[in-house]
This record gives sequence, C-alpha cells and structure tokens, in this order.
Amino acid sequence: MLNVPAMAQAVARHAGEDAFHLAAAGALAGLAGGAAMALLAILLALTAGVSPWPPVEVAIAALLRSAPAMAVPLGLLLHAALSMLLGMLFAALFAQYQIEVLVPVGALYGLAVWLGVRYAIFPLAGAAPISTPALVSEHLAYGASLWLFLPILGALEKHRQRV
Repeated sequence: MLNVPAMAQAVARHAGEDAFHLAAAGALAGLAGGAAMALLAILLALTAGVSPWPPVEVAIAALLRSAPAMAVPLGLLLHAALSMLLGMLFAALFAQYQIEVLVPVGALYGLAVWLGVRYAIFPLAGAAPISTPALVSEHLAYGASLWLFLPILGALEKHRQRV
C-alpha cells in the first residue's frame, strides 16, 4: 500500500521543510477532495435509487481480477491513498499560483485525473474502463475540492510552522 507520510518525508529530505509542509497540505487536500468525490457519488447513486457500492466493487474486481469479500473497504482505502497522492502532485504543480488561477486549474486537474484513469490506468491493468457522466462530474468535484482546500491547508501548515 502507499505510504504517504514516508513519501512526504522523502520529499522533505530533498527539498527542505517547506516541501514537507506542502506535501502534507496536498495530501490532506487530496483526502478532502476524495471524500467530496465519494460523497457526491453516494448522493448521485441514492438520488437515482441505486446502491452506491457497485462502482467500487467493479473497479476493485477489474484491478484485482476478482471480487474479494472486502471489496468496498479495500476500494475506499485505495481511493483515499490515490486521492492523497494526487493531491500531493497537485500541490507540487500548482501551489505557487494565485488562488484565482487555481479555480479552473483544479477542475481541469480533476478531469485530467478521470481521463488518466479511463484511458491509461484501467487499460494498463487490463480492465474494461468504467465511464459514466457521473464519474466525470465526481472527478470535477475532486479537482474543485483540491482548489478549495489546498490554499486553506497550506496556510494552516505555514501558521503551524511559525508557532
């Protein structure tokens, strides 16, 4: 499994303490974005009158070539870890920009994540890509959440660093 704190510490050793705080803010923003995405997915599924869990089960079954009994918890853990990792990448790429620039960039980043999963990750895993309009809107929500949370968490990290 991904060890996000160890990754953040490795970044910090190479680029200094500021990089560690940026990575931590990115990981937390990614986690918040992943939670917002999951919440939207659950709300959309419940609004449509269907269970929210089949997409998680299908994704895990496609990636692992089987459907383990723990597919939903495993899927949620994997989703959280990937959300944090992608949040760290977003922070590394875009944290230096003004917040006004991050508005469209966050949404476009979420769309790029969906395109990457749809056209690269699933085909490389030999799995049939999952593609629905809901998934696109959920990934846009992920990117928008990164835009929203990264400046807040980055400011909190800087404040904590000064205290």
